[in-house]
Amino acid sequence: MEEVSFEFNNVRTSYDGYIQIAEFYNQFKDKHHLKIFITIDTWFGANMCSPLGSVMNKLALNGHRFEFDYLKPDIQKILCKNKFLSKYGFGKITDQNQTTIQFLELKPNQGEEFLTYIQSELLRRPELPKLSELLKKKMTESIFEIFQNAKTHSKSEEIITCGQFFPNKNTIEFSITDIGIGIKANVCQFFRRDLPAKKAIEWAIQSGHSTKDNITGGLGFAILREFTEKNGGKINIVSDSGFYEFENGIDIFEEIPCPFPGTTINMRFQTDDPTSYSLLEELKVTDIF
Repeated sequence: MEEVSFEFNNVRTSYDGYIQIAEFYNQFKDKHHLKIFITIDTWFGANMCSPLGSVMNKLALNGHRFEFDYLKPDIQKILCKNKFLSKYGFGKITDQNQTTIQFLELKPNQGEEFLTYIQSELLRRPELPKLSELLKKKMTESIFEIFQNAKTHSKSEEIITCGQFFPNKNTIEFSITDIGIGIKANVCQFFRRDLPAKKAIEWAIQSGHSTKDNITGGLGFAILREFTEKNGGKINIVSDSGFYEFENGIDIFEEIPCPFPGTTINMRFQTDDPTSYSLLEELKVTDIF
C-alpha cells in the first residue's frame, strides 16, 4: 500500500479552512488504496470534524486508510473529547468542561436521533442566550429541516454533525455535513441548465424555494438567519464550488477553487449576548422577532 501524507494548517470555520478540506479530498479522490498520514500541527476547530469526517468516509470507499501521523497535543485532546478520533484508534476523553458537541454519524432514517441530539447537545446548552420554549421549538424545526434536506434533496447516505463551545471567544460553532449530490447539481437538475455553484446556493436559501413539489424550501434558514443576525452570529455554507457566508446582515457568495463533495453548513452563535429572545406571537416584552 502506497503511503502519502497531508498536513492541515490552521483550519478554522472560514473560506480558507473549507478550501483545505476540499483540497484534501480532491488530492486523493481519483486514487485508490493509499495509506494517508495526516498531520495537524496548528489550530483545528472541533466543529470542522464534520466536513473532514465526511470526506474521509467518502475517500475510504476508494480503499484509502488513514493514520494521524502527528497531532498537536491540545488538538488531539479536544478531538478525543468530541469522539472524532475514537474511530481511528484513539481513546475517548471525558469532556468535563462540556466544551464539545459530540461527533455523530447518522443515517437518513435516524431523524428522531438527530432531533434528540440537537435539543440536548445544542439548543439546551446553558451558554446560549435565553430562548423561549416556542423559539427553541422553531429553531429545532429549522435545524431539522437541514437534516431533511440532506435526506430528501441531496440523497446523502450519511449526515455527520458536531460542534464546539469556545469560552474565550464566547461562541458556539455547530456543523452539519452530507456527502450527497450537492446544492448545485440539485438546482441545475431542477432548472435543466447549468448554474454557478454560488448562484445555486443563492437560489436554494431563499424562503419558499424548493426543488421538490409541495415541500417548502429555504434550507430551514428563515428563523436561523434572523436569530443569527440579532445575536451577532454567522452562517456558512459550502457545496460543490460554492461558498456562502452571512454575518452582520451581509450575504457573501463566492466560488472556491476546488469543489467540496456534498454540502456542509455551519452556524455560529454568540454566547455573550444578554438578550432574551422570543417570537412576536408570544407578545413578551423582550427582544422579539
